[in-house]
Amino acid sequence: MAGFISQQFLDTIEKRNFWSIETLTKHVAPGPVRNCFDTLVPPNELASVLNSNIDIVRDLWKNKHILKKDQLNILFGVPGVKIPDWAPDLSKKPGSSSKDFDITLMVCILRNFKLVPAPTSGWDILPQSSENSIGANLARIKYYRNYVSHSSNSETDDKTFQDIWATLKKALSEISSGTTDTIVHDIESIDFDQTDIDIDELIKQIQKDIEIIQTELQFCRNLKENTSSVVEGWRENLKIFYKSKGTEKVVDEIKENQVVLIIGNSGTGKTTAMHHASLQLSEDGFEIIPVTSPTAIPSQRESLQKQLFVIDDVVGPYRVNKMETDLWDRLRDRILVAFKEKNAKLLMTSRRQVHEDITQILSTMFDLKIVDLDSNELALSKHERKGMLQAYLENVSMHIDAMQMTKMCSTKIAFPLLCRMFTANENFLREKANFFRSPSVLFQQELDSLQKYNERMYCVLVLLLFFDVKELQCIFDIQRKIERRDVYALVLSACDVPEGISRNSLKNIYY
Repeated sequence: MAGFISQQFLDTIEKRNFWSIETLTKHVAPGPVRNCFDTLVPPNELASVLNSNIDIVRDLWKNKHILKKDQLNILFGVPGVKIPDWAPDLSKKPGSSSKDFDITLMVCILRNFKLVPAPTSGWDILPQSSENSIGANLARIKYYRNYVSHSSNSETDDKTFQDIWATLKKALSEISSGTTDTIVHDIESIDFDQTDIDIDELIKQIQKDIEIIQTELQFCRNLKENTSSVVEGWRENLKIFYKSKGTEKVVDEIKENQVVLIIGNSGTGKTTAMHHASLQLSEDGFEIIPVTSPTAIPSQRESLQKQLFVIDDVVGPYRVNKMETDLWDRLRDRILVAFKEKNAKLLMTSRRQVHEDITQILSTMFDLKIVDLDSNELALSKHERKGMLQAYLENVSMHIDAMQMTKMCSTKIAFPLLCRMFTANENFLREKANFFRSPSVLFQQELDSLQKYNERMYCVLVLLLFFDVKELQCIFDIQRKIERRDVYALVLSACDVPEGISRNSLKNIYY
């Protein structure tokens, strides 16, 4: 109905109640249900899913008479769907997609293709309020969509309305991760006692709100797809993997605890250990969410979902990013809410030389567990280094004799990284043990990165080359005069460090 709704049209509470439910099920619910559908059946896989289940489609059409001809038109209009011989003459909708599916059709596909576990009481009975699965929430939305469609008098008494509204509100909030909460509140707040309500304007506003919701849902879907690709990349990289005391310690700690920080020097396999542990938890039903900042945690937290948030180099790889550490402090309350339930976990990595600041902050927020891959307990043994190198060499045709292997495995610095670099480059392979005993490429990379990301630490290293211990003590003691001041100034200038820098700050880096 277009134009204005007069008080005469909604002259009773019962009619107003029914209109609100109808608005919610017809105008608001399709977007979140479609997002849920697209998550379970990605648009680029829709045709393949339909083709794989064509016998079920036939049964729903010919035997059960559940699908109607107009619904077949939409299904067979999806690009890539093969039209079977039994199909009736159709004026199929060209280029159709899930955007053309209504709630009934989407739930029908998810239900009959068994893409969503059925609610305990089945799909056609209103689920118990205690059941909060995807299937149960979809069943609730479908149930009340049918209630509206099959109503004979377009009225709902107040008690029934309160029950229906609370159920629909919660179901929509769950499947939309809260994005429908605002629009539901707006509908609740409509003043029906106005002389006239402009239904056209009201519907336009609702449609505008729905478009905002759909944009947010699309963003969430794109984010999940991107995350899925990232995690698949981890899985691919871990095809070459060696279990060590350290990697298994990380798995054990994150399974038993809520927040774990992996520390170690460069190249010790912190990131690999984090990826391995993450994939282990995914097998236990955890959704893996890689983030780069604490700001992303509250917005991606779903309280009913088992989630593992992972952050690599939590405060930066070469120096502490003060802005990041400050964020943890400023977002403390929101982060604590995000991890209130035990089904949320946090796994992070940090280099040993920069972890102290974040450790201090996190220790005041959580029961933080630290796994130090360079500790005496977890550092790679010679046996583990040999096993790791052999794992990497499995796909390499070059023969490495026992003596060369022994020399290679005598190296302790950044051994996991050296194994990966060694087997990925033919020039390194030809060097054999020499590469491990003097990995100049690795040192060059580290120095280049240090110069770029932590000028002060790089400057201290250069000072060590130009000054002996006694001279350095003079530099670091503000009460004493710097000998060879001209050389000191040249080093600072070459390292892009201001000459007026606090000598005490350089001392803190050195010690």
